Amino acid sequence: MCHNTLTQTGTVTATLLPKDETRPTGLHSLEGVAFLLRKNVSELEDIEILEGVGAFHKSRDGAGFYLVNMKDASCSCPGYRFRGVCRHIRHVEEKAMEEARMRKPTTKKAAPKLPKGCPPRMTDDQLAARKAKLDARNRELAKKRAKAEAARKNAKPRGPFRPINPDEAEATA
Repeated sequence: MCHNTLTQTGTVTATLLPKDETRPTGLHSLEGVAFLLRKNVSELEDIEILEGVGAFHKSRDGAGFYLVNMKDASCSCPGYRFRGVCRHIRHVEEKAMEEARMRKPTTKKAAPKLPKGCPPRMTDDQLAARKAKLDARNRELAKKRAKAEAARKNAKPRGPFRPINPDEAEATA
C-alpha cells in the first residue's frame, strides 16, 4: 500500500507504509466473494457472514467488499486503517447478534462452566441449610447489638471532663 505525498517543490513522491500481514488490504471483488461463498453475484447481500473467518461487508458504492475479522474486530477498509474503527465492524456485530437471536436453541443449554477456583454449585438442600445457618447467625448478632445498646443506655455517665487547671474544677463543681 502506498500513499502519495506532495513535497515543497510540487513533485509527488510515493511513501510506502508497513503492510499489516494479518488481513488483506483494500476492496475485494464481487466475483471473488461470490466464489468464496458459492453464490451468484446477484445473490450477494450487504453483509455476508463467513463462519470461522469473519464477514464481508459491501462497500458504500457496491463495487466490492471489505473483510471484517470478528475475532480481533478489524476491517480491511481505509477508514479502519486510518482511525482504527469503522462502521463495517459495528454493522457486522449487529447482524451477528440479530442472527443469534433468530436461532432457537434445539437442546437445553448446559450450565455455564465455573471459573477456576470457585466452589462447586450447591444443591437445594445445601442452600437451605446455609440459609438457616446465616439466619441463626444474624439473629445472634441482633441479640448482641440489642444487648450492647441497652447497656449503653443504662450506663452511668462517666464524670465531667477533667480540666487541666484544678482551680477551674472546684469552681464548676
